[in-house]
Amino acid sequence: SNNQRNLINCWDNQLISFNNKLDKVRSNQVNNIKNYFNEFLTCFSKNLADNISLKFYRGWNKELSYKDYLEEKINEDLFVRYTRYGTHRSDIKITMNNNIAKDILSRGQKKIVVICLILAQFRFLINNDSTYLHNILLLDDIDSELDINNLQTLFSILKTFNCQILATTTHERRYDFLDESEHKMFHVEHIL
Repeated sequence: SNNQRNLINCWDNQLISFNNKLDKVRSNQVNNIKNYFNEFLTCFSKNLADNISLKFYRGWNKELSYKDYLEEKINEDLFVRYTRYGTHRSDIKITMNNNIAKDILSRGQKKIVVICLILAQFRFLINNDSTYLHNILLLDDIDSELDINNLQTLFSILKTFNCQILATTTHERRYDFLDESEHKMFHVEHIL
């Protein structure tokens, strides 16, 4: 057991250093996209926007430094044979009125929340990274689980993005509301 601890200890400094750097970047990124997320969610549903919140879960108890947490959990980690806590366990926790959102949202509402997360990240990248000269957003079967009003809301938001958008669908009639001068439709057939 002492040999195992000595082997693990030689890696701890690097693990702690990289963990802390990644934790800071991820935490900052969640904070960076929160306003965009809320803005887009409001377009779909003011009620959802008022009641849903994003929280960054760092992957371990926030009251302790990662170094202290590793030291406290070493015996348990040795028993299960892997490091159970750290940025590899980080996540974005989405809650609605302090309940886990995925447990109470409908499938359509979940889809809207995920779409808003993607759009918020994309908007942040467009606004803050000048290395991207031409942006492309790929949306595969984006209309599943969305009613026509939410689909129209999505495309009104997408019009505000200065980018090329490629969207796939199996229901082209659902897109009749789009102005033909603003898009091109390609039909692809499956041939065996």
